[in-house]
Amino acid sequence: VDPITKTFEWDYYFRDITDPIDKPFLLKPSKPDSNAILPLKPHGPELDDWLYATVDHPSKYAVMESKVKHADSKREPRPTFPKDRKLPAEEFVKKYKGYLFVSGLVPHLESSGEIKDFDDVQHKQSISEDVAKLFGVSSLDVWPATTTSAFVGFGTKLEGKKAMVDSANDDRLRVSHPAALQIYERSEDKEDSMTEEEKEFVAASPGGPSSILKVTGLPANATSVELLRSMFPPGSRLEAMFGPLSKADYFRVSPTTALLNLASADHVTKALKSNNIANNTSVVGKRFVQVFRAKRERVFNGWQGVHRTYAASKLDTRLIVTGDVPPNEMYLSHHDMMHVSGLAPDATLEDLASFFQPFSSDSRDVHGSSHIVRCSQGLPTGCAYVGFELPGEIDRVREAYESGRATIGGAEVTFRTVWDKLLRRGVRETARPARPIEELRNDLSDWERHVDPEDLKELEQLGIEKDVVNEAMMTLRHSNRTFAAADQAISGERLYQERQVGTHYRDAVRRYVKTLKECAGTKEDPGLMYWAMFYPDQDMDLGVFDAEKERIKEMRKKGI
Repeated sequence: VDPITKTFEWDYYFRDITDPIDKPFLLKPSKPDSNAILPLKPHGPELDDWLYATVDHPSKYAVMESKVKHADSKREPRPTFPKDRKLPAEEFVKKYKGYLFVSGLVPHLESSGEIKDFDDVQHKQSISEDVAKLFGVSSLDVWPATTTSAFVGFGTKLEGKKAMVDSANDDRLRVSHPAALQIYERSEDKEDSMTEEEKEFVAASPGGPSSILKVTGLPANATSVELLRSMFPPGSRLEAMFGPLSKADYFRVSPTTALLNLASADHVTKALKSNNIANNTSVVGKRFVQVFRAKRERVFNGWQGVHRTYAASKLDTRLIVTGDVPPNEMYLSHHDMMHVSGLAPDATLEDLASFFQPFSSDSRDVHGSSHIVRCSQGLPTGCAYVGFELPGEIDRVREAYESGRATIGGAEVTFRTVWDKLLRRGVRETARPARPIEELRNDLSDWERHVDPEDLKELEQLGIEKDVVNEAMMTLRHSNRTFAAADQAISGERLYQERQVGTHYRDAVRRYVKTLKECAGTKEDPGLMYWAMFYPDQDMDLGVFDAEKERIKEMRKKGI
């Protein structure tokens, strides 16, 4: 008995797994037939991972492929977090496997109508208990993120998915914010706490403070357009009586309070007495709590593999909510991307395309270049992502709106650029070259720009006319694809990565001309190549040059 062949290493690395006679347990029953060529299952980057995958493969033959990704296809966006969101602590994140994010909660208000302090412990506990009732979990499983949102942890991802689906099948997510109308009161004590913007708004009112109507208990994501259209519906008797009101007549004091500038104090009195306006205002407060999936962010964790070519990743303790990053395919297909927040609920992709069209070089793809973020129920969140295909387009938007604010569909929105994460290997390329028609034509026919004019004169002196060279060059360019897109493509897509754009055809033209000069000869100077065809003591037969001259002369007579 050979002791070497009975070791574990021999059995593991050198056994024939297709031979069932010696060790039949190594072959598992397979469907389809074990002679089929099947793709090898995904496995880790190490050699042992590959060996385990081949042992468990249900066939004698396996197919493997390794796709080389361009640096641009490895880009990842940095998450766009709301500035006031408080992310969960590390202990909370590591305690659970599944997560949900809930927003649009009814805030707890002070007697003045303003939201309570978020840092108050009792207030956070109240938020946790409200969310716990929605999903039937303990308040310890809830992490308040803002005064109107929170994270919920679950033991498994399946439990989180089930909770999200169940919540959408009943009315538990339907809430009512206490939106109401009040008289705007101004006192000396209050003036000290007023902002400069509020003072300017009040001072600009033609009727003074008495002509200002105060709306309290508003949802934090309610926009000016939504409020005005709800209180004074377009084309209604209320709009004719009190309006029309514009964005200039609206001022947001806080997330839950807004001021409306009416024509006079008499209009404020009538508005407070109107049941229709009160009912219309309450409609703005009727909302749905929005639920989103959340997951732990994956971060770079070094290089793995035999040659350290595979980027490894690990789970971080930071939670990413649906909508914090744009869709991957959309992000990779655009050169730059912008996050838009504060959109009206009825804003559409067409509205976004129309607004950003003046900043785009080509016609915008309505459905492919914009994405409206929605919750699990399909309701819009007021946020969207807008992509720009060419470099410089997003810079035009920044220059036009230096404050980062604009008006789309009557609502004031905020712009934020989506930045790339650090690209560990490779460099981002610029946009694909958009060459004019004249340049494309020159690339097909103007081969002379790659050659020294003196070389062409020398070839003519050697009897090689320019028309003959031109015919050869045109055939070379038009009949060889390697001189077309494969030579003009960006890095990562060119045939020869080590060459610069367009240099493959240039080098071929120069080498062709150089070879012609080396091979050409005259009767007076046949050249070394022709001389090497004869013995050292043999007389050189120069009649071929006379015959060639006569042949060319006959061809010219025939018009060839």
